[in-house]
Amino acid sequence: MKNRLMVIALLAMLGVLGNCRRASLEEFIRGVYVSHSHGEFAVASDTLVIGEAKGNVYPIVRNTAYQVLLDGRLGKREWDSEHWTGIWDEGRQVMQEQKKGRLIRFEVDSARLVIGRRVYQKVDR
Repeated sequence: MKNRLMVIALLAMLGVLGNCRRASLEEFIRGVYVSHSHGEFAVASDTLVIGEAKGNVYPIVRNTAYQVLLDGRLGKREWDSEHWTGIWDEGRQVMQEQKKGRLIRFEVDSARLVIGRRVYQKVDR
């Protein structure tokens, strides 16, 4: 009987810990993420703003500022904005952006979001 109570208590604790992990991940997902890049032809800054979920669906706004490099000089700053929809896949622990099918991975420990090779740092916690 005592062993049975210990097993039940252990299972209850694991369930609570699992729910805490899911809640903390869901809380982490919402927020603002930034990425900066520069190459031979341009310099760019991306900002992703992930809003509050409705079920497993997240609104995402991507704002990009970029400057073309011509003869080693920065050109006029240009802006672009896109609205995405992300679907959270609980089983795979990834979000899939619906327009182009990009997979979005979250690294909670390092406060990062990764899309392909592009890494975004979370700026609000």
